[in-house]
Amino acid sequence: MPPPFANVPRLAASTASFANIDQVWDVYREELHAVEQHIARSIDSRVPVINHAAGHLLQSGGKRLRPLLLLLSARLCKNQGSLECEIVLASAVEFIHTAALLHDDVLDEAALRRGHETARLHWGTKARILVGDYLYTRAIDQVIRLGNSEIETTLADACRKMVEGEMLQFSLHHNVNITENDCLTIIDNKTASLMSAACALGAILSGTAPSNTAALTRFGRYLGIAFQTADDALDYAAHQEKLGKTIGKDLYEGKITLPLLHLLSTCDPAERSIVERVIEHNDDSAQDLGVIIRLMERYGSVSYALDRSRHFVSLAMEELHAFSPSPHRDALEIVADYVVSRDH
Repeated sequence: MPPPFANVPRLAASTASFANIDQVWDVYREELHAVEQHIARSIDSRVPVINHAAGHLLQSGGKRLRPLLLLLSARLCKNQGSLECEIVLASAVEFIHTAALLHDDVLDEAALRRGHETARLHWGTKARILVGDYLYTRAIDQVIRLGNSEIETTLADACRKMVEGEMLQFSLHHNVNITENDCLTIIDNKTASLMSAACALGAILSGTAPSNTAALTRFGRYLGIAFQTADDALDYAAHQEKLGKTIGKDLYEGKITLPLLHLLSTCDPAERSIVERVIEHNDDSAQDLGVIIRLMERYGSVSYALDRSRHFVSLAMEELHAFSPSPHRDALEIVADYVVSRDH
């Protein structure tokens, strides 16, 4: 029997051109489908509730952005090694991302994730934490089997930073004296570290020059910061049905993200007092949210956060100049543009 990846073609460097993100998804759909199949095969616990709960989020419509970044980075660096290693690593990265989401929803007491009820509401908090732990162990198991210490170190560092970012954010809940540097440090650790690792892993697999690996590591980091900064802005601007989360969710959870921080630093003292009261009361009043959104519109707080996101996208784009023009570089540029143009 041929291996499960035998019939998955590698995209030839001269066969693709892209005008938008949908075309990128379409061109790489067979490889991403192979990732989906590997993910499904890897959820194989003897305890049915683990398979059910893990599958709930893994199959709930995520874009697989991190696996895509890994595959594109490997192509950009002309990887000629095992396609199976790419698929396995891309799946491991998605397991880590999903485990983090499971744990985040417990900490945040979230009701929606990608437009669906979170598994916390189906199986409870304890099960949610344990299933997240299971996904981390599945990722570790798959990575160890590749026998590459650089890959192991890269993912271990990303996981450590993700926990540090989550804990820093948790420690600063409801803290109106948070700084922009605090916000960006949280984002850098909690979100950007895994995107950076995904890009680095594609380069490591290819055996490319260390300078190329470093450039893609920075590309992923800047892209991750841009992604989360835009996401934080959209929390106050987007339609719930598009992003699949409750509008104002960050406010209700006491998270001081960049748009709210900008508002706190630009509004007048009387308005700041109102904003601080809403943050401290920590309820989900639609009236309070409406006040915050109107003030953000007056002071351009969402626009400010999106401008910061575009700044980090531009930094990410600069890192791609280390590579010769190719469809794979074009695809990464399209992905970078997508993180600030989605759903708003």
